[in-house]
Amino acid sequence: MTDRRPTTRTSDSSSCTIRSLDASTWEAFAELVERNNGIYGECWCIAFHSCYQRGVSDPRSLKKELVRAGRAHAALVFDAEDRAQGWCQYGTPDELDLKHAREYRKDPPAEARWRITCIFVDRRHRGQGVARAALEGALPRLLPQEVGWSKRYPRPRLGATRRAGSSSARPSSCSSSTASSVDARSASTPGS
Repeated sequence: MTDRRPTTRTSDSSSCTIRSLDASTWEAFAELVERNNGIYGECWCIAFHSCYQRGVSDPRSLKKELVRAGRAHAALVFDAEDRAQGWCQYGTPDELDLKHAREYRKDPPAEARWRITCIFVDRRHRGQGVARAALEGALPRLLPQEVGWSKRYPRPRLGATRRAGSSSARPSSCSSSTASSVDARSASTPGS
């Protein structure tokens, strides 16, 4: 499922490298998470994993175990100094659950082959194309020749105030109050 070859992208006049999250990149991932105070209250981007149990599982230990077992996937974005600055987490529906599953299942789309559940960027590197590089780095690792339509859950509420530059049509960073999940289907699937 994972293409482990590093790819290089240019983002806002600076070069970045995309690498898969695995045992060889764990320390860089851990440093990024720790530099950002554990990400949303020590989340470690583990809350979407189906094996996570809130209040029972230690997020850091479980994430490390899943990475080493090849059951946690992400495209990590490294800057010119080879320091991780962001990621895009992805996986199969068996690996990654939905936070708003009840809402999602009210109008279920076709079965997804994979999900993107979190895109995170170091606070000092936001607005520099890191999220885009992470997403562009994840997509070829998921389906090298086939990317389908996507939907965002939870759906934005009518009349809700959006942050400047945000759009319900693109993935957003996870947050403690709103989580996003993108499901992908085959390119032949009609969608909205």
